[in-house]
Amino acid sequence: MARTLLISTAIATLLTSGAIAQTATTTPTADPTQPQPQMEMVVHASGHLVSDLLGKSVYNQTGVEAQDIGEVTDIVVNNDGDIEALVVGVGGFLGIGQKEVALQYDLARWSEQDNTRRLVIETNADALQALDEFDRSAFRPMPADADVNNLKPATEDEVKAAEQKAAREKAEAAAAANGN
Repeated sequence: MARTLLISTAIATLLTSGAIAQTATTTPTADPTQPQPQMEMVVHASGHLVSDLLGKSVYNQTGVEAQDIGEVTDIVVNNDGDIEALVVGVGGFLGIGQKEVALQYDLARWSEQDNTRRLVIETNADALQALDEFDRSAFRPMPADADVNNLKPATEDEVKAAEQKAAREKAEAAAAANGN
């Protein structure tokens, strides 16, 4: 009796699933010969996703002459949940030999170039190289008397001072190379 019930249930299941599989719904497709209307692309939310920031190239300015000066390698979030700093890797090749510096988040702004959103920090790679290196170890457990670098992200004034220092060092190196 139970065996007959199981067999009849299995047969009923097979028959109904076959019938369901055969009823297909078709969706209308657009005519490829008809021109598709251009739709303006907009961002509907305010703010930015962290996943959009990590790995994002940092440019020194807006416009076609903008130079890629680094890449966002990390983000520092304070205890209140606010973004305090962007950690930018500068120099090196494929992450090898690059220096990481922390910059105040409000130094960065978004720009639109060739339908691509760009992260812009108005400085240059030499200035970033002149800043103190970001110390990741300070965010991990360590002895209380451990020596760590300055943990504050660079401010706009510090970035400007680093630009001047880098320009001065470049001029001194050029003068030394010319024998002056």
